[in-house]
Amino acid sequence: MKTEIIKIADDLRNGAIDTETAQTLLLGLFSVSKRFLVTYRYTNRTDAALHEDEVEARNCVEACNKVCANHNYEVEWHTIKEVS
Repeated sequence: MKTEIIKIADDLRNGAIDTETAQTLLLGLFSVSKRFLVTYRYTNRTDAALHEDEVEARNCVEACNKVCANHNYEVEWHTIKEVS
């Protein structure tokens, strides 16, 4: 783990990653996750209503992927926000 932390610090110092990416990587190393509220609508159904799922993930991309994996229909993202 020490090696991974040093690599993240070096990448941040050298401009290879930004602060947000470094934070996400460090939180991932310690298995720390956040909660996200993902609002979406189905694209292949007549149901045009917005739906919401609250999921635990390390970042918003992972949250969207988890929501997508939980449904048999394609979804169109509306909003994604971190829940405190």
